[in-house]
Amino acid sequence: MEHVSGKFIPFYDVWSAFREPGQLVPLWQNVRPMMFGDLLAHVTMVKKYGPRDYRYRLLGSEVNLKMGDDPVGEDFFKYLPKHLHDYAYKWLDKIVAQPCAAWHEMSLEFANNKSRRYESLNLPIRGTHGEIDTFLYFNKGWQPQPGENLGPLLSSGAEFFTIEPVDVGAGIPDTAPLLKAAKL
Repeated sequence: MEHVSGKFIPFYDVWSAFREPGQLVPLWQNVRPMMFGDLLAHVTMVKKYGPRDYRYRLLGSEVNLKMGDDPVGEDFFKYLPKHLHDYAYKWLDKIVAQPCAAWHEMSLEFANNKSRRYESLNLPIRGTHGEIDTFLYFNKGWQPQPGENLGPLLSSGAEFFTIEPVDVGAGIPDTAPLLKAAKL
């Protein structure tokens, strides 16, 4: 599985352990967050509440510290430039329709005129009715230097924004139309 290497393998392995035999995507009732151990500090949980309504549900302590904000309950795309919203919504819709993971790479811009590179792996979770409605992101990026003060996060993806599908057993959706429409 491309991109599910090195730093992402432990996260993927824990997520995969939540799946019952024959399941591609685990049910929320089978997820035991504490099994992520130290990785949990780098996890962001996003919940789908309706069409185009994705909100932060949980942020690990390291994610929260780096963001300098606590956006739980707020729009998941609040930091993403508006011109990328439609592309990102369509991506999440693809994951819901054909279960897959997604690897992201993007820039993060902070108040103190600092930009950093960021990677994440997005893994889906099925809700109580069997639909995919929750997404777990394992976030990896730079390690702040001692005393480094970036200030709060201002935007994500303004300089560069990449999403690639990762097969979890159902193949990967055709994303060429998304890329063409987004003109990234």
